[in-house]
Amino acid sequence: MKKLFFILVLILSICTVGCETSSEVTTEEKEAPVQEDVALINERESEEVAEPTPDLTNEASSQDDLPTDAQVETSSEDIAASGGDVSLEEENALSAAIQHLKYSAYSYDGLIEMLLYDEYPEKAATYAADNCGADWNEQALGAAENHLKYSAYSYSGLIGMLTHDGFSEEQAVYGADNCKADWNEQALGAAINHLKYSAYSYSGLIDMLIHDGFTEDQATYGADNCKADWNEQALLAAQSHLKYSSYSRDSLIDMLIYDGFTSEQAEYGASESGF
Repeated sequence: MKKLFFILVLILSICTVGCETSSEVTTEEKEAPVQEDVALINERESEEVAEPTPDLTNEASSQDDLPTDAQVETSSEDIAASGGDVSLEEENALSAAIQHLKYSAYSYDGLIEMLLYDEYPEKAATYAADNCGADWNEQALGAAENHLKYSAYSYSGLIGMLTHDGFSEEQAVYGADNCKADWNEQALGAAINHLKYSAYSYSGLIDMLIHDGFTEDQATYGADNCKADWNEQALLAAQSHLKYSSYSRDSLIDMLIYDGFTSEQAEYGASESGF
């Protein structure tokens, strides 16, 4: 009887252990797929989160590539300096202006006129004059020196010629002030030039030189040093008068005296003219 009871207890114990083991296995089997599902979900979520995440490194580098305001301003200046909006015609006009300035002196207006003569449009000619880098004071000086090579000028006469060339009053004055002209010698040169084309008395030549803008002292220097033969000048003046009108000896002498010749010079002129 005790044996039977012991056997029953043993069987019950075995059954109890078996059930617990089986329930544990079942629980583990149930929990395993749940854990796998959680892992998959986490993995998918991490993938979904990773996909739209922007590449901050690339974005930062692309933002670095964008020009800053300072870079834009610098680029604009570079474009302007390199002639970003300059037409081919303007570039050619600028080259032509620089070439002209190598061989002659021009005022701003004179250079534009020259380029217009070269058949450049006014816009291109103006662009060239604006950008050729000329010092207009120095151009006025160069023009003054050129004028003095071929003719004699008084100080005021040279300024008048330079303003006629298109230089401003200030530029013309700069040219006259710095051309190193000897105005006495200029008066002498002007006197000699006048005597090539017409006959003058001593006083008449001084008056003409003053009319040219020379001072009285400069004009007197020119008349004193021109080496004129005033008797011969009286003869030439008498002959010139007789070409255009009829005179008696006395009236011709009176005309020559009116021209500034002395009585002796006037009489010489009349006598040598056939009276």
